[in-house]
Amino acid sequence: MSAFDRILTRREALQIGGVSLSSRCFLSSFQPYNVRAAARVSPRGTAKCCIFVMLDGGQSHVDAWDLKEGRWTPPDFEVKEIQPGLKWPTALYPRLAKQTGRFALVRSVEAGDSVHGRAQYRVQAAHALNPALQREIPPIGAVVAMEFDGLRRPSDTLPPYVALNATESQAGLLSSGFLPASCSPFHVDTSGSSQEWHAQAAGCFGITAREHERYGATITGDAAVIARNLVEAEAGTRFIFLQQNGWDHHRDIYHRGNHYRLCRDLDAALSSLLEDLSERKGRAGKTLLEETIVVCMSEFGRTPGEVTVLKGRDHHEHAFTVLAAGGGIEGGQIIGKTDETGSRVIDGGWGAGRSVFMGDIAATIYSAMGIDWSKTIETTPSGRRFHYVEPFPSRRAMAREISVLFGRA
Repeated sequence: MSAFDRILTRREALQIGGVSLSSRCFLSSFQPYNVRAAARVSPRGTAKCCIFVMLDGGQSHVDAWDLKEGRWTPPDFEVKEIQPGLKWPTALYPRLAKQTGRFALVRSVEAGDSVHGRAQYRVQAAHALNPALQREIPPIGAVVAMEFDGLRRPSDTLPPYVALNATESQAGLLSSGFLPASCSPFHVDTSGSSQEWHAQAAGCFGITAREHERYGATITGDAAVIARNLVEAEAGTRFIFLQQNGWDHHRDIYHRGNHYRLCRDLDAALSSLLEDLSERKGRAGKTLLEETIVVCMSEFGRTPGEVTVLKGRDHHEHAFTVLAAGGGIEGGQIIGKTDETGSRVIDGGWGAGRSVFMGDIAATIYSAMGIDWSKTIETTPSGRRFHYVEPFPSRRAMAREISVLFGRA
């Protein structure tokens, strides 16, 4: 097991000391790959970094960002129409309700799978799970690390790909595949005693008591602070995979410790992150949010309509919602539409004549970061060509950028 495959605890991360990480750990070890572009595309290059927030287990879209009211809706959700066409559970996401101008909602997403492990793998890799190639395919973060390797400076002392709290995924945290170990995620676990993170002179991994409270006083909030710090440091980190665990609510979804708690924790962490990124500026004079694409999603949605006999919701692959912000994305948009129950996508809303799939989301991330998503690599251990994005995420069309997110179809 390499240094990139182990999980760092809070104490170990603090001992490393933030930006004092030795750059020798992350020097390039790349062999020359035969990389080809398969199509003529024009990446935007509007973002330097990506923060990918993974809601592990499957957020109930109909109880959150594609709200569908019915007899099942608890009255204390305090549902209000906060802008035309946007009903919002203001008691669950009160702070995000005030920031709709900073993010877009894509309500026309399909997962393509309803099994946790396979769907989670697809989210990380932008490919369907193929057991024969499982160890070979690199995740999106590793590809980003490889693409930006040539731009690393001597002062870039942080790893290019950092993961936070990816401890409960059934797919596991994907390593670098056939790419070098220096492209693997550098994983930090923020659980444990929060006091350890409040030490002074702790660099990117330090969290003040005020930040801890403002971001929600949770491990997810602490991880969001670290994600912000890594972006602000501009010391080599390009892709951050931040996971919030616990969304698999087959039973008692409306129990206070389930959907309510996770929504509250996410609202504090994500809203604080967006606030700070939009208010702080990078070296080039742009805000950190202008330079960072933020994507928040789960591996699929949950069954709509009445809850089950166990008072929960099961897996639902046919429709769910993704929140996206920053990196040139135009906030305030609601893209796509589902039917009256949230069961099926009835309008893709992005000019493609179909739903959005993970390959399209990956293409959008790559485009924002200036990466040609049509690229392939020929020199793989299996001899099979590796596509940055699975060519056909659906049976109907090739993967493409969700251009409407950036203000045009």
